[in-house]
Amino acid sequence: MARKQVYSIKRVITRDELEDRIKKIETEVRVLKRLYFIHHLYLGDNIEEASEKVCISVPTGYEWLKRWNEGGYENLIPQFDGGAPGKLTSEQQKLLDQYIKDHDPITSKEVKKYIKTKLEVEYSDMHIWRILRGKNLHYGKPFVKDIRRPDNAEEILKKTR
Repeated sequence: MARKQVYSIKRVITRDELEDRIKKIETEVRVLKRLYFIHHLYLGDNIEEASEKVCISVPTGYEWLKRWNEGGYENLIPQFDGGAPGKLTSEQQKLLDQYIKDHDPITSKEVKKYIKTKLEVEYSDMHIWRILRGKNLHYGKPFVKDIRRPDNAEEILKKTR
């Protein structure tokens, strides 16, 4: 059986620089698709035909045309705002941080219950997990305590040594 050939890669730029370049080109590709849509309109297609040619929905086509008419090329560049604002205010975030700090170790169920009862915001289990990961808290199995262990186990251990 033949041995697989191993290839190495020369790291010309850092990983972060590579990811930045990829994002920039992805944005340019989005703009190119929008320019093709406008080009089809220039050639006499109606919005439905131009939308079908660049594989977008008709309402998206109307949105792109509106942006083009309002500001030309600059308005076709995607503007990512970062999504909807979070449900917890910065003050509530501080309260949550303090609660987690005071009750270490803590389970995600306890955090969810605290957020629901005290902060009056409801999140799914998955979102609670994301919040905790965002605070650099990670899952860990708790230390198991043996119920048969006597209260003075360490003293007994010292005596036997």
